[in-house]
Amino acid sequence: MADFIHWSELIANSIAQGSSAEEIRSYLKTISKAAWQLVNWLTHATNATRFDGNMAIEATEYVLMAFGAALLRHKNGIPDR
Repeated sequence: MADFIHWSELIANSIAQGSSAEEIRSYLKTISKAAWQLVNWLTHATNATRFDGNMAIEATEYVLMAFGAALLRHKNGIPDR
């Protein structure tokens, strides 16, 4: 998983296909990149606090939940309307 940002983009493109899912796809990519950057910063920060760690955990959890919801929608063929 050395290139998390691009892997998450590929997965988002796959599970949120088509023009009707453009906003969902963009959202998945955005939150993935933001969470990765936060966690990466935390890994190397010398002045990080417990709050920062909790924020990174919650950001990671939310990314997993959002991708999980999009994956279930894709897998179950839930229509747009």
